[in-house]
Amino acid sequence: MIQGGESITRIWTVLAAAAVGAALLGAVPGTATAADEADSYGLADPTTGVWHLFEEGSEVGRFYFGNPGDYPFMGDWNCDDVDTPGLYRQSDGYVYLRNSNTQGIADVSFFFGDPGDVPIAGDFNGDGCDTVSIYRPSNQTYYIINELGTSDAGLGAADSSYVFGNPGDQPFAGDFNGNGQDTPGLHRATTGLVYYRNTNTQGIADNSFIYGDPGDRFVAGDWTGNGVDSPGLFRPSSTTTYLRYENNQGNADAQYAGGFPAYLPVAGRFGKLTTPPPTCSTFPSDNIWNRRVDDLPVDARSSQYIAAIGASDTLHADFGSGVWPPGSNSPIGIPFVNVPAGQPNVEIIYTDYGTESDPGPFPIPNNAPIEGGPDASGDRHVLVVDRETCVLYELYNAHPHSNGSWSASSGARYDLRSNALRPDGWTSADAAGLPIYPGLVTYDEVASGAITHAIRFTASDTRNAHVWPARHDASSLTGSNYPPMGQRFRLKAGYDISGYSTEVRVILQAFKDYGLILADNGASWYISGAPDPRWNNTMLHEWDNIPGSAFEAVDVSSLMVDPNSGRVGG
Repeated sequence: MIQGGESITRIWTVLAAAAVGAALLGAVPGTATAADEADSYGLADPTTGVWHLFEEGSEVGRFYFGNPGDYPFMGDWNCDDVDTPGLYRQSDGYVYLRNSNTQGIADVSFFFGDPGDVPIAGDFNGDGCDTVSIYRPSNQTYYIINELGTSDAGLGAADSSYVFGNPGDQPFAGDFNGNGQDTPGLHRATTGLVYYRNTNTQGIADNSFIYGDPGDRFVAGDWTGNGVDSPGLFRPSSTTTYLRYENNQGNADAQYAGGFPAYLPVAGRFGKLTTPPPTCSTFPSDNIWNRRVDDLPVDARSSQYIAAIGASDTLHADFGSGVWPPGSNSPIGIPFVNVPAGQPNVEIIYTDYGTESDPGPFPIPNNAPIEGGPDASGDRHVLVVDRETCVLYELYNAHPHSNGSWSASSGARYDLRSNALRPDGWTSADAAGLPIYPGLVTYDEVASGAITHAIRFTASDTRNAHVWPARHDASSLTGSNYPPMGQRFRLKAGYDISGYSTEVRVILQAFKDYGLILADNGASWYISGAPDPRWNNTMLHEWDNIPGSAFEAVDVSSLMVDPNSGRVGG
């Protein structure tokens, strides 16, 4: 996470403030507009690099720009009266700017400031063009720069500097008096205090007021087109954006629901936008992965299956933050990556199960994350999601090559808009012939307060059989007491989860409502999830005391409409 603030263009923007290693709180920028044009708001997803742009609550544009963890902001970088994306990438210290609200590479990039500095975007001299300036939290100082940085010269020397603000407050900029020039402001996330100056000079605030609740993410813009910027907020707890049309305390004049808790607000005049692509969900709502199982009967062999997996063995979160072992390059969990439309297809060379694999090429980047890290000797799963075409690609035992191709033991392709299953008897990147990605626990869905799908887990001893929706098995054990691949389990309804942390309760409730799917051979009761620096590993260990006996096998056979489809009936 990060210590951040916001940036603004001629509207304003906030990036986020929290300590490095904390979650992004702030968000983006915009520009002060001409009096006859109002700003709109957007939401940037820092986990995927997807930008969503809205007008009065309706999505009017969507595109990829940036990498997970980038700080988003917006500005009019080429003086054409259209605000477009900017990013600060702490990992390499660079700012990346694009001159259109479309997917693509940066048009301008340059090295930015010192570690911990926050980019602030705005038109600080009233010339109609936005630039990227610096707010330095360590000394509460603004460094105003009136020329846009370049790849050769970097950010450039400050034209002026001044102290304004208190430690921990989140910086932004905006035109608060309608004179066409952006000036500094700060937002105190703990209390909702907003305060700003009307000149780019040191001094006390010209105005201050309270707006919003603790934890809200601040952004500002000229919401009415009167040439004056005023507050906006994105509230993660309700995933709602609240806009106020005056710079004083009061209720929101407009509010719009939408987004996810991880999103960061941005604002600006977006210009002519293309129609956003259709929403890409993870399989249809009537797919077996997305069907609750808390109302289904217990499987007749439940007690035998639980005993075979380990009634006294306890759960383990096979995901978290950081790496394991310490000092390695092995993130904890199974990573995935979203790729943009147009990601080049590359050759896939199958080394073991090619006859049960979907033929390439696949759009897999050469630097796609590998389970266990690049030096791993384990399963080495690679998961790639193309959200423009709604297609999922997964590889097992994957290895990249210098020419861009990949070799893998097996691979599978899934249309996320379809209920179709793989041919019966075919493996996938998992022994059950099922996809991995739909069964991962992710930080963002836990932060949203609910997981609405089944969750993947492994067991050490399985039978040489599989049940719907699984398509494959990998065992020499024939005893009917061993669970087959694809078997669904759930945490018993009466198991008390009240004593666990809020985030853990979200996961445990999903165990009750949607259950687990046995998908691969491995350590018993290991629950699969995606690595994320925001996970609290100590918290995830809370469920280490839950035994296998707290679960029961579920009979889902009554839901099957077609053995070759994941669609459920009833």
